[in-house]
Amino acid sequence: MVHWWEVDLPDADAPALVRAVAYYRHSAQDRQENSIPIQQDQVRAWANQHGVEIIREFFDAGRSGLNSEDRPAFMEMMDEWIAKRNDFEYVLCLDVSRWGRFQDIDLSAQFSAICKKNKKQVIYTTIGKPKENDPLYPVYAQFERFRAAQYSRELSDKV
Repeated sequence: MVHWWEVDLPDADAPALVRAVAYYRHSAQDRQENSIPIQQDQVRAWANQHGVEIIREFFDAGRSGLNSEDRPAFMEMMDEWIAKRNDFEYVLCLDVSRWGRFQDIDLSAQFSAICKKNKKQVIYTTIGKPKENDPLYPVYAQFERFRAAQYSRELSDKV
């Protein structure tokens, strides 16, 4: 039997956790069946290190990142969570390529902008959270979008 004086109460002075959802994707072309668990482990570790509580995870296994239409979990996240809920602040994704390898890099940026419009910040955990008013972060993110798109173009050419 546990007595009331033996129960650890939450520290009232501890900062509240920031809440987030997380998105994971791998394509059938990746041929890495363990890709999503690896992404999960890395994103969860980043969240733990930065005081972020993940309240929902979205998975698109075996789905191409070339568009959003063929990714039901991504679209559920955007339509039902980003657009309609206000109980979290961040959208965590391992890196830009997991967010998508959109051939039109403006589409990738558009989905991030929709998140921003709905007061959610997309954080690519391999890059980290941008510093406040960092003028170079958007440039770097756009470059990463270009690299992700270029990788899929090169892969198409090889196949």
